[in-house]
Amino acid sequence: MKMNALMAGTALLFCLGCAETAAENAQAAEPAENLDQLIEVERSGGYVKGLGILESGIRERAGDFFGAVLATFKELCWARGYGGVSAEDIERGMNAIIQGFTGRGTASEQTAAAAKGAIAFLKGDWPEARRLLEAARDAELEIDGFAHWMLLVCALEEGGALRQERSDYGAIRARFQLFPEYWYRGARAHAGIVAAGYAEQCINLNPQGPFAAECRTIIARSLGPDIPGEDLLSKGEIDTLIAEAVKAEEPARLRGLFPLISLPDNAYTGYALSALEPLCARPAFRAFFASSAAGAGGRLAERLNGLLEG
Repeated sequence: MKMNALMAGTALLFCLGCAETAAENAQAAEPAENLDQLIEVERSGGYVKGLGILESGIRERAGDFFGAVLATFKELCWARGYGGVSAEDIERGMNAIIQGFTGRGTASEQTAAAAKGAIAFLKGDWPEARRLLEAARDAELEIDGFAHWMLLVCALEEGGALRQERSDYGAIRARFQLFPEYWYRGARAHAGIVAAGYAEQCINLNPQGPFAAECRTIIARSLGPDIPGEDLLSKGEIDTLIAEAVKAEEPARLRGLFPLISLPDNAYTGYALSALEPLCARPAFRAFFASSAAGAGGRLAERLNGLLEG
């Protein structure tokens, strides 16, 4: 089921409105302790759907309305990476917050500023996003927090000789290892095999996600000018496709690898061919390769015949 970002934004709007009037009586110790536990769950690679909303509630009870908005934005960005919500939906959700809080006092203006910063980030307006999100830098104590990630992305996307920012970006990966956009932004910030490594991780998390196509292009760029990104599969995708074909005993599923093994020599085509070679010992798969080679031409036929010859 897809997440309704407008609904999430409206729910946050209601919660923040209630919390704002009770902020003076909030007990900060319990929210802080709960937040620390949640942070450690994320650092252990245990992020699951709903943790961002949980964090938003914790921050709201502590009176951190700016952080509560960014936590909801984190949840929505996570959902977007897995195809659960669109960028347009997220923008509508953030706009609901802006409309509900503009002109209602200092805390409300801070809340609206966080939502505006999220929208600027979403649209790739990096200078504006950085300006609006700077307020979170000091408020967010953890160096691998979401606001710090957003600010690092702003710096990297703006470009320049940013060796320190790239190093800082790599240092926070433990907390974001299940977050497709983390890997996508890292792929864009680097070059060569490092960029390809980031891109492959993004694809593995969601091969059909909103960042997968560009990540395939990034990998192709690292391999040379004659490799089309649309025909590339990550090593994780190759392994999954082969495993599913073997488990189902359906060799025809391997046709999904044919565009890849038809490419000029490259690391991913070589990986696929090496993974396919042991299947020639299975009669059904060997027969499939033989019939496919007979009906193919060019490089595909050459590669399939090479498998059969061992």
